[in-house]
Amino acid sequence: MDDNTLYTTLTTHISEACGDIPLVTPGEPEQSALVKILKGPCGNIARMPNGCVGVPGPEYTCLLQEYIDAIEQWVADGAPQ
Repeated sequence: MDDNTLYTTLTTHISEACGDIPLVTPGEPEQSALVKILKGPCGNIARMPNGCVGVPGPEYTCLLQEYIDAIEQWVADGAPQ
C-alpha cells in the first residue's frame, strides 16, 4: 500500500465498532477511532495493540504514552500528509 492510499484509508474508513467515526478525523482527535483505540477500549474494540497490558513492568505491551500523545497531536494538527 502506498502512502497516499494509506492516508486516504486512515481518513475515510469508518470504524463501525467504535461509534461510526473515521479512523482519523483531521483536527479532531476526540472524533478519531485510532486515538480512542490507542487510549482504551472503544465500543467493542479492546485497547490496542490487542491485549496490551497497561501496567509498567516486564509485560507492558501498550504503546508508550509519548507515542500516543504524538499521534493525538498529529491528528489535532490536522493530520498533515
